[in-house]
Amino acid sequence: MLMDKQGKITPRRGMPVDLTNLTKRNVVRSAETIQLYYFNSGVHTIDGGQAAGTLVVGRTAYSPILSTLGLNIASKDNTSLYFTSTALTSEVELEDTCFEAADYLSPEDAVIQITNGFTNGQFTVDYRNGIIYGKKASTESSLTAAAYRLSVITTFLFANAAWNSPSSSSSSSISTSPSSSESPSTSPSTSPSTSPSISESTSPSSSESTSPSASESPSTSVSESPSSSPSVSPSGV
Repeated sequence: MLMDKQGKITPRRGMPVDLTNLTKRNVVRSAETIQLYYFNSGVHTIDGGQAAGTLVVGRTAYSPILSTLGLNIASKDNTSLYFTSTALTSEVELEDTCFEAADYLSPEDAVIQITNGFTNGQFTVDYRNGIIYGKKASTESSLTAAAYRLSVITTFLFANAAWNSPSSSSSSSISTSPSSSESPSTSPSTSPSTSPSISESTSPSSSESTSPSASESPSTSVSESPSSSPSVSPSGV
């Protein structure tokens, strides 16, 4: 969020914030061609081989451009930017306030102000935004073989292969716990089925459950006692 009407804070150039909770990696951008543009009556026009002395502007594909070791934003004497050109050959260092002041101008006026006093071949670089301003020394229309270092957000790879494939580790842990739950399912099925069957058949309904379940023993005792007494007494009479 940009702050307004406070010292050393501008609405166009916010305070740089370092994202310390993300993993970043330094990479080198190489073999890039930076096309030069000039202003034709205020119109931003591609350089088609304009004459020496033409004020031009070019932009890198990515920014900000880092220092030689990639530790911070580059500067004239500590930059990772390199390119081949006969149009722009000598770098001039400007303060950040010069680029900041140009933010409030039209694009053409910004190039004129930033390159004010430049001789043919001189250029300057806004490393935070990757913009190159210069005054041509030849008809060459692009900067070739450009290379520079930048910082990109990347996915951190652990040395242990298990960390790089969390889906395999999580699936194994999940599949192990349900499979081991066979032991809980065995114990409930054994204890409820055994204890209720014994308690019901023994204590509350020994007479009832004995007659249906153990029908052989009751049928034997009942058939012997009634049949013996009636059969003996009539025959004795």
